[in-house]
Amino acid sequence: MNKLYKIICFFAVVLLLIVLTSKINIFNLISSNDTGLAKKILIEENIFSKKLFYEGELDGITNIFLKDIDNEIGLDLAIFGSKEMHIVNLDSGVKKSELKLQWPTKISRPELIYKKPGSYIIMSRGPVSDVGLIDKNGIPIWNYKPGINVHSMSTADLNNDGEPEYYAATGKGLHQLNSKGILTWKSDRLVYDVEIFNDNAENLQLVATINLSGEMQFRDYYGKRIRKIQFDNQIFNSGFFEFISWTDQNQILSNSGNSFFIFDHQGKLILKHSLENDIFDIRGCAVRFDHNEGPFLAIVAKFSSSTKRSMLCVFNSNGILVYKELIGKSICLLPIPLQTSENEGLLVGEFPNKVYEYSKL
Repeated sequence: MNKLYKIICFFAVVLLLIVLTSKINIFNLISSNDTGLAKKILIEENIFSKKLFYEGELDGITNIFLKDIDNEIGLDLAIFGSKEMHIVNLDSGVKKSELKLQWPTKISRPELIYKKPGSYIIMSRGPVSDVGLIDKNGIPIWNYKPGINVHSMSTADLNNDGEPEYYAATGKGLHQLNSKGILTWKSDRLVYDVEIFNDNAENLQLVATINLSGEMQFRDYYGKRIRKIQFDNQIFNSGFFEFISWTDQNQILSNSGNSFFIFDHQGKLILKHSLENDIFDIRGCAVRFDHNEGPFLAIVAKFSSSTKRSMLCVFNSNGILVYKELIGKSICLLPIPLQTSENEGLLVGEFPNKVYEYSKL
């Protein structure tokens, strides 16, 4: 009996060492300072080309938008850092101008609210920074501080009066603000994130929120609850989500632990994918890499700040993972039209100040 016990213990120790070694190797992979592209591509090295599109003096790239931003003809890119915005020519990748954002804190997720060429404002939507508005000269318009944690903020014109209202997800409920940042109503239950749901079939916009019990609520302009989805809070407990249109409209992207999920607008699970480490933030978008194929899904999942790494994953329209690359810390990506074909490319920002363009070979 003692001999059998010793054999069992020996194999248990060997198995434990194998598990620990694999975990250490994964951690070393994610923590590595190695920037060699070939060593970072984990699946299908030869499906996409990758080239440097832009490099500028930015304090961490936080978001990218494609609009006719200035008064010149043609589309531009607004590339945001945490304290500045660069306007970049889409065709050449050359910086046209820059704007310093005179905000009291670094802006972790800026949003460009576009009106027309030469007319826009910038929203600081949280989750770490203060929420509020900044004008086109970089001067704060208003800053909302209700005395409780504000997790995120979104904007829409739900009553179609020509004036946008703002919806702040706070530790004590959803707050509706008018265009001047003044509170008009609030709900009384914690919400952790807020997004705008666009029902194109019904020509309807609703405010969607999520709480930590996994309940998503949809409200109208007056705060009336129109419907809800109850998710399993074991797989939807990060508190953050966004709507994407990949194989259908208004699919829901979220994450929990080391996995991310795609649900349809009724809450049915469409896709689940697990990574090597826990995911701290996530963004996604559909990309027409090949106009003869269905849309691809590009996901950037950011690991903890200490790793300074994110994972870029690309799925085809059947939900099959076709590309996976360990990249520098990133949480922003954007599909763009390509000059040379009917296909789209993908821009991905990498910390601290580079934007790469991906296109299908």
